[in-house]
Amino acid sequence: MLQGWIACRAVTFALGVASASVLREVAGAPLQRAARAVGRELIRGGLIASREIKRMSEGLTQEIEDMTAEVRAELDRDREAASESAAQGSGPAKRNGRPPRARKA
Repeated sequence: MLQGWIACRAVTFALGVASASVLREVAGAPLQRAARAVGRELIRGGLIASREIKRMSEGLTQEIEDMTAEVRAELDRDREAASESAAQGSGPAKRNGRPPRARKA
């Protein structure tokens, strides 16, 4: 959705720049002033859009960093728990502190 919005803004901006260039060459001063006003508004919209996109991406970056830190903390806790259980003698031969079940022949 965001990509479509960005593409729409980019196309609008490009059309505004192109139309302003064409009108400047073809039309007289009154049309040039109108084209300049339209071009300024298009540029203003592009700048506002870029600021909003930057703000949204910064928030997303922070969220990803937070999730990464949470997962790393969980992995560290799991690794510490595994090393503590190995130190207590409940290695891979035991499950939940109990010896493995006998296998049927």
